[in-house]
Amino acid sequence: MSAATYRAAACKFAHVVYSTRRFDEMVNWYQRVFEATVVYQNPAFAFLTYDDERHRFAFANLSALTPDSVASETRDNAGVNHVAYTYANWVTCLVPMSGSNRLVSHHIGAFIMA
Repeated sequence: MSAATYRAAACKFAHVVYSTRRFDEMVNWYQRVFEATVVYQNPAFAFLTYDDERHRFAFANLSALTPDSVASETRDNAGVNHVAYTYANWVTCLVPMSGSNRLVSHHIGAFIMA
């Protein structure tokens, strides 16, 4: 497959991180719906998994992290913080950044040199 038609498809979902002011409610919901178990939790963060990964869901408690926020009654920074995926190897992430094999070689070389 040429670099022009190559797709960097992720092998699998890794994890998602949410920032929320509904911390306990969200942790409880993910435990019920996904049969997830808490692998670590403190007042600011919780990490849950449903398989052998160290975590699939993470929650940042905005009420603990920014309790005096003027936006505490609004959505402010609540929502998806990030989503991560697993790739077969780091090269599969670089190929789509280029339109030719020459550029692929350049990106790989720059990555190795960095």
